[in-house]
Amino acid sequence: MRGIALSVLLIAFSSTLAAQDFAKGMQAARAGDFHAALGEWTPLAEHGDALAQYYVGLMHQNGQGVPKDLSAAVTWYERAAEQGLSDAQYSLAVMYDNGFGVGQDYQTAITWYERAAAQGDAEAMYNLGKFYAKGLGVEKDAKRALNYWESAARQGHKRARRKAAQLSLTLTTGAND
Repeated sequence: MRGIALSVLLIAFSSTLAAQDFAKGMQAARAGDFHAALGEWTPLAEHGDALAQYYVGLMHQNGQGVPKDLSAAVTWYERAAEQGLSDAQYSLAVMYDNGFGVGQDYQTAITWYERAAAQGDAEAMYNLGKFYAKGLGVEKDAKRALNYWESAARQGHKRARRKAAQLSLTLTTGAND
């Protein structure tokens, strides 16, 4: 019984310390001290903290506190994305979509956009609409594109609202793009 109580106490204590380290990193990043932020977040990321992994990836992507390294950004995004962090899933999809740090791979991009969209990411929904509208890595499917754009538009995504309106008019009138 004592062993369980001690384990729970240690987990709670380490979680509190990790939260404090993450907050220190965020404070440093907001102050423009990216090297210090990276120093706080990297140990957390290495121990599996998805949000820290995402931010370390972002810093590698943008060259903040470290030399710009798109391959490293992909690695960190992938670790966080696998844990279900939608921002990391979206960022990883963008990397595959554009061939940043990896070979361009529409299928993999679609997979990650779909995972982010399933969590309500409007930008991922918008990009999926583009894939289906243009037939990038998937069979062209105007109705599916419209569904994604309408879903993103319901969240206030302005470009998706315009695209949905244009496509809806095209589908209604039978016009071709």
